[in-house]
Amino acid sequence: MLKALLVFQGTQPRKTHDLLELLEECLAREPRVDELRANCLVLNPYSIEVRYPQPFPEPDEQEGRMAVAAAERIVSLIRLCLPPPPARPSVEDGE
Repeated sequence: MLKALLVFQGTQPRKTHDLLELLEECLAREPRVDELRANCLVLNPYSIEVRYPQPFPEPDEQEGRMAVAAAERIVSLIRLCLPPPPARPSVEDGE
């Protein structure tokens, strides 16, 4: 979602999975995302460390719930920063 916001802002996102780096780029044009910093800190280990061949401890249920909640908060706030998606044609419109 952070990369989606950068694209919407007219910025080509860097090739990184570091959520804190992406958050810093987003902050240049959208100050509201600063409140996502704690959520990015929760998710950053999952976005970086699990991508590379090294032992990574599997999260327990509480950690998993915290990660899901952090992701949901990020999605919710970024959606507020983006325009609504175009309306889908209805069945009645013949499409």
